[in-house]
Amino acid sequence: MKKIYNYLFPVFLSLFAVAACDEDNEEIVQMTYENPCAIVTGISPVRGYVDTEFTISGEDFGVRTDDVKVYIGSQEASVISCEDKAIVAKVPVSATDGKITVEVFGQRVETDLSYSVLGKPGISAVKPSFGFPGMDIVFEGHDLGVSKTLYTLLFVGCTDKAEIIGTPTDERFQVKLPESAESGIMTLKISNQAVDLASYPFTVLKHATLDLPKQDEPVPSGYAGSTFTITGTNLDQELLKPVEGLQPLRVTFTAKEGGDPVQAVIDVDKLTDKSITVTVPETLIAGDYVVTVITPFETIESTLAYTVLPMPEVTGISISAGYINAEVTIKGNNFGSKAEDIQVVFGEIPVDKVILNNEGHIVVNVPKVSQTGRNVIKLTIKGMEIPMENYEVFEVWETPQINVIETAYMFPYGTLAKAGEEIVLSGSGFGTEAESVTVYFEGVVAPVEVNNITETQIKVTVPEGFNGGKLTLSFKNIDEPIETEELAVMPEDGDITQYALNNSLRPFKLEQISGTIGTAAGWMVNEEAKNCKKISGGNGNIQNANDDAKCTLAVQAGWDYNNIINGKIYQTIKLPAGKFRFSVDVAECGIDRNSKGRFCAYFVVSKSEIPDIIVDRWELSDETNVVASYRITDNRTTHSKDLETITLSESTELTVGLVAQLTDKGWCKLSAIKLYCIE
Repeated sequence: MKKIYNYLFPVFLSLFAVAACDEDNEEIVQMTYENPCAIVTGISPVRGYVDTEFTISGEDFGVRTDDVKVYIGSQEASVISCEDKAIVAKVPVSATDGKITVEVFGQRVETDLSYSVLGKPGISAVKPSFGFPGMDIVFEGHDLGVSKTLYTLLFVGCTDKAEIIGTPTDERFQVKLPESAESGIMTLKISNQAVDLASYPFTVLKHATLDLPKQDEPVPSGYAGSTFTITGTNLDQELLKPVEGLQPLRVTFTAKEGGDPVQAVIDVDKLTDKSITVTVPETLIAGDYVVTVITPFETIESTLAYTVLPMPEVTGISISAGYINAEVTIKGNNFGSKAEDIQVVFGEIPVDKVILNNEGHIVVNVPKVSQTGRNVIKLTIKGMEIPMENYEVFEVWETPQINVIETAYMFPYGTLAKAGEEIVLSGSGFGTEAESVTVYFEGVVAPVEVNNITETQIKVTVPEGFNGGKLTLSFKNIDEPIETEELAVMPEDGDITQYALNNSLRPFKLEQISGTIGTAAGWMVNEEAKNCKKISGGNGNIQNANDDAKCTLAVQAGWDYNNIINGKIYQTIKLPAGKFRFSVDVAECGIDRNSKGRFCAYFVVSKSEIPDIIVDRWELSDETNVVASYRITDNRTTHSKDLETITLSESTELTVGLVAQLTDKGWCKLSAIKLYCIE
């Protein structure tokens, strides 16, 4: 029960004093409160920061905050609340360490209880700056020694504060790393004091794991000095802040029977969080080993099995020279049992396929190397290069190659042959032995006899029954035969138009077209012949260009066309020695009956430029180099004309085309120009 007199006694004293003064001026007797009633038994906490609250425990404090004062040394503290047995006060800004004094109703109670005022808390170290969830982390600093209930430490990714372990001291406190913590800058508040941790980022580690082979998978194996890649997770974790003295990642090989571990060299350029590539220590002998991975933070509990194989040995090679695709056997020991583990390279080109024969030797075919001659063989097994000893050099012979077929009938747009005539296959790599090559003509069952052979030429005679197609050449020691381009035979009627002339038959190929007017591909024109206004930049040398059946190679004057004086349409070709005849199909030619125009046109074959027509005359100005010509008269319409036979003693360049003089409504239109080989 509360002692009510504690509250009433001062009131009674004041009332008594007033009454004594007011009545008859009688003597006033001053009463004193000699023994304070308040009792202080303790304080909690006994230390803290400016502006933090503490509680004074005791009895008879009353319930009026205004009647109570609290001092730390000489500094008065703010009273927050008061109950009969507890006073809550706040540490003043100017306070220092001192004894607690309580004043109740003006009565002072001085105690031997001391309160320590702490400075602003600070952190000087976090040890370690990394760790796995569940680990104990130590924070070092100053002014830290308050109740752990006043600590609020949050790791990145956590909403609940970290657990404080033990009792904090001024210099340190310890926490348990939460399971849900993430790497980053932590936040710390002690009482109402925020503590800066920006300089102490924390890395939350994840336990590393290894990918273990499945039960039915073979144990990884390789040679001492070869490479071995280990896969897993969290193998190369990066810290937010470098740590001095931290051990690097290590991989060791320990013999299954026991012994000291041997550290492997790690390829740091290939190191990732998910893979480690190491070189199997060269000092290891053949046998079974246990592979252990030690990260900077832990030794991975799970280990890998690895078998070091006996070192392969090359003892010989079946051939040291040959053509591309030649079969080569590399003889030796300990090549393994899986062909897919083996790579063979000639020069810079790997072979397409590796075979292990019944004797355990390596069988390959020579690939298409970038250059013939000396090529070094490189043998790699399970990622390790195996010395070839004295068998590393292989001489690759030049593969036979046919560049051109030479016949007596080689034209600008095709090569022709005749049965019974000799042709020449020019190329390289043929050798000099006729029996080493077999030549077949497409459509002819039996091979033909080789008339002559050198490194660059093979001469054969075209057999009867050959109707055109490819030639096939089979060489000894070359599995795949060599095929030529298509070879055509001379037509029975000798028509070589498609092989000798460009775009000389309708329908003509067009480069440009505008309405009914077009420009013929492959034909040249002089300025005089560029008379068509309807083709911008064109020569307008095709009429009825939109109708394949009616289109013609043409020159025309009148009807919005300019007069033509020595207008020329032509092309240049080259013919071999022989006898030839040109033929011209004239679609139309003439002068309009009601016009006063003039007409003169020649189809000409010349060893030089097509000559002019003499103005106002009906003849060519110079026929010195003209080997064939046809004057197209204006009184003839559709007709064909065979020109005189041309005899050429050697390969000759010829100009073939039309030259014309036309005025007011005159025209000359050709539908075809043909060429025949007579002999």
